[in-house]
Amino acid sequence: MSQELKDIYRSVDLAYDIAIGSYDVLTKRLDSMDVRLQTMLALFATVTAAIPAIAANRGLSFHSWWFYTAIGTMALATIITAIARLMGEVNVLDPSRLSDDVLAQSEWEFRIQVIKHAGPAFTANKNLVHNKWTLTVLITVLFFLGAGCMAFWVAVAHHV
Repeated sequence: MSQELKDIYRSVDLAYDIAIGSYDVLTKRLDSMDVRLQTMLALFATVTAAIPAIAANRGLSFHSWWFYTAIGTMALATIITAIARLMGEVNVLDPSRLSDDVLAQSEWEFRIQVIKHAGPAFTANKNLVHNKWTLTVLITVLFFLGAGCMAFWVAVAHHV
């Protein structure tokens, strides 16, 4: 390792801190998405169970396309929520993959290797966050569609 390279790449220490921090930032975002999805799943289960139970006590007919659409939409939203929670894996720096060659490098060279590997991991994690966010939007739309159909069913349902 020449001093000339160190002089050219003087910000390696600063970039290293950013690279290491990028793992933490996206891991927190993924955790946040997972909490949202878990909360939505609990809400779906509550609404999907509570409204038909109340309707049954009021003697409402369940033979309605509004009811079938509501239950189908809520079921689809629940399935997509479960898939979204299970999809993908977080890319992090795996210490078990550090070869002897990497460990034999100087601290400065090691930091460069970490910086180089953090970029693709950041991109993969960012894509995972985006995909989960997109599914969260879809799930929200499906849930409100299902809730709307259920509300309309309750409003127009006949008594048995």
